[in-house]
Amino acid sequence: MIEHLGIEIGSLYSSIAYCQDHDNKVRVCRLPEEASPRLPTILHYEETCCSIGSRAIASARQHDDKITRRFLEHSAEDIGIYLTELVNSYQQLHGEALLGHISISVPEHWRVDLHHPIHRAVEHLKIRLNTASIHLVSSAQSYAHFFYTRLHPDFTGQLLIFDCGYESTRLYLCSHAEQGIVLREHSVCRATAAQVLIQDIYDSLLPSDANESTQQQLYQCCEQLFYQQLFKVNKAWQRYQRNPALNPVILKYEEITLRIATFISFFQQKINPELDAFFRRFFSASSTELLGDKNAEQVQIICVGGLASFYPFEQAIRKELKATTSIDPRFYTHQDIEKSSEFSAVKGAALCAYTTYQQARTCPASIGLQFIRFDLSVEETVILAKGVPLEELHTPHYAATWLQILSQETLAKCHLLCFIDTGVHRRHFHITLPFMSLIPQHEITQQWRIGFSINQDLELVIHVEDTKQQHKMTVLGALDAYI
Repeated sequence: MIEHLGIEIGSLYSSIAYCQDHDNKVRVCRLPEEASPRLPTILHYEETCCSIGSRAIASARQHDDKITRRFLEHSAEDIGIYLTELVNSYQQLHGEALLGHISISVPEHWRVDLHHPIHRAVEHLKIRLNTASIHLVSSAQSYAHFFYTRLHPDFTGQLLIFDCGYESTRLYLCSHAEQGIVLREHSVCRATAAQVLIQDIYDSLLPSDANESTQQQLYQCCEQLFYQQLFKVNKAWQRYQRNPALNPVILKYEEITLRIATFISFFQQKINPELDAFFRRFFSASSTELLGDKNAEQVQIICVGGLASFYPFEQAIRKELKATTSIDPRFYTHQDIEKSSEFSAVKGAALCAYTTYQQARTCPASIGLQFIRFDLSVEETVILAKGVPLEELHTPHYAATWLQILSQETLAKCHLLCFIDTGVHRRHFHITLPFMSLIPQHEITQQWRIGFSINQDLELVIHVEDTKQQHKMTVLGALDAYI
């Protein structure tokens, strides 16, 4: 039996779900020694081994060690080990199952930032598991996939995802096209991220003569305000709005206190202007059809992320989207999703893994080259066609056009311009390696033809052959990274 995994990696918690090859029913997995399927994103090293989740916390306390830093602060090696331990724990429960595809749900900017440690961590995981069938999917894509395939399979309108995360606040606009889910990031604001809010409040409360212990304890109190006491803050905010005479303390450490009125004042002065600018950027680039609560058939809105239930964020987006009632049919909140089906992000990732595996037998996009002719006209040639069985693409396919470069100087500076067309979007990119490093011989009298192949590790390979039938191949990297 083949099982396809979805792994959700969050700044505080992680989870894992799977689909079996014979059906697409999603099952969430509770790992050994964990009280819940949602385990802390913690890694703790010991002398001869390491542990994750609740075991890592217990082990650190037993050895009187400081718990390893948050996942976001880990090196690529740490993240790779964490992912490996996560999958190993899963395999302890499913020893007879074969692993198919693995989709790892992470913030979108991790996925597109090729320098982020998560990418090298995935390479570590591929080596340890001896598999190349692993790819990253954004958490927004996971929510969208779950929404369109499970919660509202008949919904054909646009889905607006308001993602209030640890590192940033982001807005995505999704649509469900025939070729799949199209996800576009429209706006980003790091000034309203949880870590920024925590740091700002901490800085405003910290006494100038505070020692190191006070600094650490106060910062932990500020973190708890957002991660463990958000419901308390929301209630205090709403009560204060109804009756300003009610001004409860929401944070207290020794003689340091923070009342809700001070917190609201701080938010209105520092955060509201950032939110206003954030929404202005979004609406300048998107359709006005999102506005007004009469468009529930065309628009649905999901609020997700660590601060999705933060009252002022919820009020801000309702105001900007011109919600006229408290029960707006467009809003489908994170809590609504959880009531319908828990762990929707990780379930979405598992569904992405299942879908990707089903589609992995064929080329997921058309790949080609752009040539400039002597008359300066532009010609684009498809070399690998979308939908062709991958087995047929293990051998190189070449462009019919032969490339000729007229001078040694041009040869030294030349880079190839390629394109990838998934059917949903088309993008161009330069191969970062200079053309001179791709060719078998550096004779200016030569002509070359360019080809591509996809190897068994699902890596894109470029081939260059000259008129003397000299051949050179260069692996460009994982195909997923280009798509």
